[in-house]
Amino acid sequence: MELMKERNLLIGASALSATVVFALCWFIAAMSDTAWIFGANYLSDLGVSDYEYARMFFNGGCLIAGILFAICGAAILTSKRNKLDAVAGVVAVAAGVSIALIGVFTSDSGSLHLYIAYAAFGAGMVCLLLLAMRDWSDEMRKLATFAFMSVSFVAALYYVLVHEGTDIGFLSGMPGVETAAAVVLLLLFFLQSAKFMYRGGVKRATPNGKGIAERHRVALGFAGILSALMFLSFWLFAMLSDPSWAFNVDPVYMLGLSSAEDVKLYFSIGCLAGGAFAIMYGAGVTTMQRGYLRSSAGVFVTIIGIILLIAGILFLTTGEVSECMETVALIFGVAALICIIISDWKKEKMLTAAFYLFMLVIVGTHMLISGPGSDVSVSVLALFALLGVEGVRLIAGK
Repeated sequence: MELMKERNLLIGASALSATVVFALCWFIAAMSDTAWIFGANYLSDLGVSDYEYARMFFNGGCLIAGILFAICGAAILTSKRNKLDAVAGVVAVAAGVSIALIGVFTSDSGSLHLYIAYAAFGAGMVCLLLLAMRDWSDEMRKLATFAFMSVSFVAALYYVLVHEGTDIGFLSGMPGVETAAAVVLLLLFFLQSAKFMYRGGVKRATPNGKGIAERHRVALGFAGILSALMFLSFWLFAMLSDPSWAFNVDPVYMLGLSSAEDVKLYFSIGCLAGGAFAIMYGAGVTTMQRGYLRSSAGVFVTIIGIILLIAGILFLTTGEVSECMETVALIFGVAALICIIISDWKKEKMLTAAFYLFMLVIVGTHMLISGPGSDVSVSVLALFALLGVEGVRLIAGK
């Protein structure tokens, strides 16, 4: 049983990672190529785009996501639950390999690319239908029904857009069918990954009736660490790429408004990735039943993640963002830190409470001195570093 739980966690984590990687790389590539239109262009057009970043992110995203999908399929295949799972695993491996090859043999490779793309979409759909059949037999009827209806929706779109030659809104012809199919696949694989992760980390009650599965706690800890690492790393890349921006002198969000495309792209990726992992961490901590204060801190971190995601999207699309978003995010960060300090103090964790209180004084003083719209580099650095520390503490069970 424990082996099965670990296998389910691996399946869910690899599928979730593949879905997030592909969606994020697709989004960044699309934002990097102003000539690419959602629903009117093929996805593969990004792989041969005139813009270097679009080519790099789309092809790289296909390669990484494909490998992760193949790992997911191999884990399903070796779970040895029944023949249906084994077939689904083989098909998932084929889908993963096909997705990875799309990033290698781009659309300028001719018919070879076309066959690979058909194989990727076809194998993905078949895999999801097989998993839906398994869900139906496991009495997960709602998830199975949603999968069947979603695949039927894509089939109906194919008939209307291609067979009848009719456009629907922003969707047109085969590019529209491909776009709709990609969105449906990503959504269904996301739901399947959540299902497998739930099976791999079912909540276990502690003696007082509270707590969370060990696997979930570790996963959330890594989400906190990754949020801090992704944001701070890409912030560093942006700083190094823009010698005119000075730490502790210029506002942090100005990097996202830089006229240099590489600087704006680096910082935007940091906001998107850091925000996504912050939402995962915050939402998970909120549901861990570790007390009102910890749950409140989780809510505040989730809000920060949402603000970062919105900021990243605005940087890449409109090139405009309100300076108050940075201030609001910092205020919620301070609120989360206060909740953690009080929680540790009540639980007599005096050392960490004292350390966090010291950091709170530094952050609060720095924010008051800087004022709204001014540089808050030290505060941002401190709060994200503490998020990483909280991630480590969660993994260590502290």
